[in-house]
Amino acid sequence: MQRPTVFISSTIYDFSDLRSALKYFLERQGCLVLASEFNDFTKPLDTHSYQACLDAIGKSDLFILLVGSRIGGWFDKPNNISITKQEYRVAYELQRAGRLKLLSFVRRDIWNFRDNLKSLERHLASMDELSQETRDKVKSYPNRLANDAAYIVSFIEEIGRNRETAAAVSGGGAFPVGNWLHLFSSFSEIIDAVEPLIFRGVSVDDAAARKALQIQLISLLQGTLLRIRQSAVHPRDTVAKLAATIDLKATQLRGDITIDGRTWRTLSSLVMMVARMHPLTEPFQAVLASPLLLQYEPQNSRYRETEAYDALAALVEQIRLFNAAQGAFDRASIIRPGPTSPGQNIRAPAHQVAGALQLLLRWVNVVGLAGALVRCLDGHPLQVPDLMPATPLLDLTDEIESERVTPKDVRLLFGLIEPHTGESTHRT
Repeated sequence: MQRPTVFISSTIYDFSDLRSALKYFLERQGCLVLASEFNDFTKPLDTHSYQACLDAIGKSDLFILLVGSRIGGWFDKPNNISITKQEYRVAYELQRAGRLKLLSFVRRDIWNFRDNLKSLERHLASMDELSQETRDKVKSYPNRLANDAAYIVSFIEEIGRNRETAAAVSGGGAFPVGNWLHLFSSFSEIIDAVEPLIFRGVSVDDAAARKALQIQLISLLQGTLLRIRQSAVHPRDTVAKLAATIDLKATQLRGDITIDGRTWRTLSSLVMMVARMHPLTEPFQAVLASPLLLQYEPQNSRYRETEAYDALAALVEQIRLFNAAQGAFDRASIIRPGPTSPGQNIRAPAHQVAGALQLLLRWVNVVGLAGALVRCLDGHPLQVPDLMPATPLLDLTDEIESERVTPKDVRLLFGLIEPHTGESTHRT
């Protein structure tokens, strides 16, 4: 996919830090950022620097104009046209032709000053004793906010296309395009307006990290899925049916249980295949220690866990339980020949069967969580699967779940969330 190209235009010596911050932010999102003062686009030796700058606008997808208190350099001084104004005019015509998008920002204090200046103009107009030359000098006198107030105000009027709008309202033509002015006082207000137009807020670094995570998850699934009849098969339905058929009870753990031949062969075959799997948690623990799947809350100045983060944390826990189950029972007691005749049953130690089922239940959860995250990282909504029960003893499932301490319980106990609303108690 080609990188979006963004041209930033603003008055010289004004917003230098803001321009640099905006350039850095956009480049992190994968954009190619152009502006005359950055010296980062090709300037033909046989073309004036101003013309090369204007030509670069035609190669852009988005034109961002920042209007502040200074005029900047002149493009055509006799006709009162600065290079910033000429850049805007080129961009406006390109937008009318549908070749780029245009966003105009005006500093809020300059906008307020404009209103005051218009009041001053009305007052000066009422003073008959003043010549027009004197009125113009008063309006254009440099001050703390603008080095040529009248010029800045007229530029804002042009950007807002006020005359064209008034004419259109009166039936004298079409309404102008791209005349919306965004007022700003902070960097975040600019970002809020720019983000929806060119990207979804995922930086290049984050996008690369997400792709790397997706590849790691696919590798995990390659090592934990079964391939039957030339296709990968999800084990959930088979394992759920197997656990329901065996229907192991807590009271049976100290003895042997009877299992029919067909069920035994399914159990033994699955354990034999799953016993070869050795998933690792380290790659995913590293992601949990990073902000990749966290979401920043500017109102609280903190990061919070997303659903994807919680799903990855659950995956790490299920892998840990899977690996623990691998060594918790004697596989040789399960991976052995079953009954020789179809109607023959087999007796097996109940605790070994419980260990085998525990392994298979964790296996299903590992596959389910990894698959959900792979889809999520590919742009689909996250659909966390219902996890298999925490125990193969189905008669104890509800009791164990009721006694299990959840992350929410911990947060409530230590005052991290409100008891009734579930909202964070973090306020700063």
